[in-house]
Amino acid sequence: MRVTEKILQERLEKINRVMSTSYEIDNIPVYGGWAMTSNNRSHVVKERCSAKEMLSYLEGIVFGCYIN
Repeated sequence: MRVTEKILQERLEKINRVMSTSYEIDNIPVYGGWAMTSNNRSHVVKERCSAKEMLSYLEGIVFGCYIN
């Protein structure tokens, strides 16, 4: 399965909606890929990683939001 920006943004929107946060993700391939930040990119939540690794990270957070 190919991981696209749309898929990552959908997962992130779900996290922001459920957790009432304002996380952002951005992609800079030269510096290593995707990163998750908050506070207008002043705080790094997840260091740069590949798209598949970021998808796994985001899905883990989504799963954690709905587990009892």
